[in-house]
Amino acid sequence: MPHTPLWASVQGRLYDTEAPERAAMPYIVMTLVSDVSTPFADRCEVQFSIVSNRSSAEEAERIRSALIALYDDCDLPGVGTPNNLGMERTHATRVRDGGLWLYHITYEIWIAKL
Repeated sequence: MPHTPLWASVQGRLYDTEAPERAAMPYIVMTLVSDVSTPFADRCEVQFSIVSNRSSAEEAERIRSALIALYDDCDLPGVGTPNNLGMERTHATRVRDGGLWLYHITYEIWIAKL
């Protein structure tokens, strides 16, 4: 993800599960929500939480747009045949909480077992 508009919009501040205390803003926290394996596919849900302390939602909206541009209908070359791998946005919410703008965007990712 380095050298993408998303990476630049948070200056590389992408954290796994939780951000460090007093982390510079804006940033994104990526959390594994669920991970399920079936005989036909491996599936997981990943939530990206965008955090901004600006007074307006403009910064968070710009980061959200960069995230969606990167991951919606993403093409992962070299993984195999079409429909072998997929990534789909399943949920998105925006809230204002304690002076922070929070966007929670969830994607389902699956890999078919051939």
